Amino acid sequence: MVAKRWFAVLVVLLVFGSALGAGAQDTLTTDVVVVGGGSAGLAAAIEARTHGADVILLEKLPFLGGSSLVSGGGLVAAGTRMQQEAGIDDSAEALVADWLAEQDYGREGVAPAEDAFVELIANEGYAITAWLEDEIGVEFAPRAGLGRYHAPAEGRGYGLIGPMQQKAEELGTQILLETPAVALLTDDSGRVVGVQAVRADGSALTIEAGSVILATGGFPHNQDLMEEFVPDAAHSTTYSTPGATGDGLLMAREVGADIIESAWVIGYVGSILNDRPYYDPINRM
Repeated sequence: MVAKRWFAVLVVLLVFGSALGAGAQDTLTTDVVVVGGGSAGLAAAIEARTHGADVILLEKLPFLGGSSLVSGGGLVAAGTRMQQEAGIDDSAEALVADWLAEQDYGREGVAPAEDAFVELIANEGYAITAWLEDEIGVEFAPRAGLGRYHAPAEGRGYGLIGPMQQKAEELGTQILLETPAVALLTDDSGRVVGVQAVRADGSALTIEAGSVILATGGFPHNQDLMEEFVPDAAHSTTYSTPGATGDGLLMAREVGADIIESAWVIGYVGSILNDRPYYDPINRM
């Protein structure tokens, strides 16, 4: 009888202890939480870790890379080291001029991209390609004939994502796969202080963070958002990965973030528009 009672007490203690242990893992605290494990999210995580921050990277798919993984891995950049070595005379200013001159091609009534964003993308081209080469170890193919198109020598999209994932892991980034963020957490002042996520087993996970970076990519797999923001492409065929459902946009809007409603994109975005052929006005491809 005594043995049975001790056994029952032991079982209760084990169950209670397990519950306490599980509960202790329900909330994580970090300096930076990055939502989305594509090229943008990996870059953010790498830079944050490089500068000494503790980082948790959330990715809702079972693998990292997002749509960059299944892309050609190419970046549009001007005035880069690779262009200079190939004898190509180009500049960020020329890229901006071409972009602004051509961005209304076939898109009547669509609001153009703001000049400041075009200039930001163009001006950072040299630094981004140099960072990928020098810090991440990406080897770019010699593509002098394509002008501004810079792509990995091998592996297409994986030629970017593979080295970036390796770098993030080497730096000690805590990577949680199959763990989608579902809501942003805010304090009484409205400041974002973390995220609510869901683990692969369906259990809830709260992450408290000093900074939250949303890098969830686009929304070609969210029909409602496609019809809202880019209705002329709402019925296109997309080759983006299934994680591109606009989670970051939706979570940010839920807590009152301003949304920049510019539907303009230049270049191949992982879709085939069913009513017109693809055209790249920047590379003239």
